[in-house]
Amino acid sequence: MGETGSSRIGSLDGLRGVAALMVLAHHSLLVFPDLADGFYEQGAPESIGWFVYSPLHTLWAGTEAVYVFFILSGLVLTLPVIRRPAFSWREYYPSRIIRLYLPVVASVAFALVLALVVARTDTPGISEWLQRHDQPITIGTTLRNATLLTGTNNLNSPLWSLRWEVWFSLLLPVYIWIAVRFSRVGWPIAAVSVVLSLIGTVVDNGPLMFLPIFMIGCVIATKLADLARLAKWVEEKRRSRVIWATVLAITLLGFSARWWLPETLSGTSTIVVLICAAVVVGLAIYSPGVRSALQLPFIQWSGLISFSLYLTHEPIIVTTAFLLPSDMAWLVPIIAVPLALVFAWLFYQFVEAPAHKLARWAARSRPSRQHAASRTAPD
Repeated sequence: MGETGSSRIGSLDGLRGVAALMVLAHHSLLVFPDLADGFYEQGAPESIGWFVYSPLHTLWAGTEAVYVFFILSGLVLTLPVIRRPAFSWREYYPSRIIRLYLPVVASVAFALVLALVVARTDTPGISEWLQRHDQPITIGTTLRNATLLTGTNNLNSPLWSLRWEVWFSLLLPVYIWIAVRFSRVGWPIAAVSVVLSLIGTVVDNGPLMFLPIFMIGCVIATKLADLARLAKWVEEKRRSRVIWATVLAITLLGFSARWWLPETLSGTSTIVVLICAAVVVGLAIYSPGVRSALQLPFIQWSGLISFSLYLTHEPIIVTTAFLLPSDMAWLVPIIAVPLALVFAWLFYQFVEAPAHKLARWAARSRPSRQHAASRTAPD
């Protein structure tokens, strides 16, 4: 079931693409004042409540999609470590840093150029999301965005999640030690991670809110054999398709729980959303229907450019919105979405793909240099 025997699981690339498209939709819709008001909990008009406060919010659940990214990162970074006996941390760190930072720095430069060319000024009629982009551009804030570790601003707002990706990448040995050392109680560890994230949400603590989410993916990586047995059990049932479809429907319903749960239960929405995000990852690997859908050509292409799309789409949307009159916000998605997809492809070709090549070179060159040094050293 799934491609768990290989180093790469193709359907997860598709899931990454879907998550990136959801974030793209999320930001494209936040240019509308009423939708932005709903997102910032200021109350959307009743006329669009069906789109904001219902399971339909799954279509543009940007924050929830980022949780999927975090779980995927935990999974795909853990798998090579636990599958390769000769895994080298000396190769991992330079490779990972190059893969992350070279595209990030390029995206910050891109956002900076657009922000300098098209002023981001608070004007009447624009959404609150756009208003929050009216921030001073300084050398300090630009460097903070490029280095990520101490936080980011709205020059390129999706970079907020890359801060936690970097911290997780640096702390990966700790995560893997916990996941492997305590693999027998992996699912309880995942449950504790969910609770810690909930506590972080309640007390508004970024590290506590986001860093535990990666552990869920690490645990999944150590439990793929258990999940494969569960999937096989489902497949052996007479109505396996009905079971898969029911699980998918419930998962998609719960994924938007933050937006439709009664106010008395809203505190539990983080738990529901994180569980559903983890189940989505499992379905992407083992559900035949979901796996097939995620391997459709456009979805796979979206997965290929997902990181580039994530890094570059927001400055394009914001710049388009500030170029148009506020009463023509409806044109922003029509113009910006295809433009963002095209630019993401170009960014992938000329920035991300070369960064991958450089990262592989950095990983290969370290041991070869050490080997050469040992051969030329005096006895």
